[in-house]
Order: sequence, then C-alpha cells, then structure tokens
Amino acid sequence: MDSVKSIVSNQAKTNISTIPGGFTSLVQPTVLCWNKPFKAAHNELYAEWMVSGGKSYTPAGNIHAPSKLVCLCWVKKAYELVAREVIIKSFEVCGISVSMDGEEDHKIHCMKDGEVAATARTLIE
Repeated sequence: MDSVKSIVSNQAKTNISTIPGGFTSLVQPTVLCWNKPFKAAHNELYAEWMVSGGKSYTPAGNIHAPSKLVCLCWVKKAYELVAREVIIKSFEVCGISVSMDGEEDHKIHCMKDGEVAATARTLIE
C-alpha cells in the first residue's frame, strides 16, 4: 500500500501526511481563518429570513425549517462573502501552500513564536 501512496503522491506532486488526533485544528484552513466569518454571514442570512417572512407554519403554530434550497443558497452566499484573500491566506497559515524549501515557514501559524509548534521551526531548519 505504501508503494501505491508513493506513486500517487509523486504523480500529483504532493506529500501525503497523517495528522495526529488533536492536531487537526492547527492545520485546517477553515478552522483557523474563515469559519468564523462564514458562520457570521450564514447566521445573518438566517436572521434576515426569520425577520423578513417567507416562512410557513405548522398547524401548532411553529415555524417550518427553511427548505434545503434556501439553506444551500445561504451557504453559497456566505461563502461568497468570505474574502478571497482570507481563503488564500488560510492555506498559507496552515502550511499547505507554502514552498517546500522552507522559505515561507514563517507564515505557518502554529510555528510562530508563542504557538504550540514554535520549537518545530528550529528543528527543521
């Protein structure tokens, strides 16, 4: 199986890595950079829907959940509201799109001074 991984990663010009449990939050672009603005935009769209109408009610008077289409439209719009630069930067601060020669390691968030992997920078230099 390792030889297959090697062939695939060589053809795709990628490195396959296993992320230990508990460390995924350090290397997930979404979590580090754009989850908060995305959720804020999504919540704002939901709040607008709640205020503006277009809702239907159950016989007991409860509001029906928004349709799947409405929810998907909110997701699309919320994603579009996240700045393109934020998404690009998110991959850099996670070390996903930095150069392999170490020139851009200073951009990796968890390796900055005071962060959990600050000492890692000296180990790989």
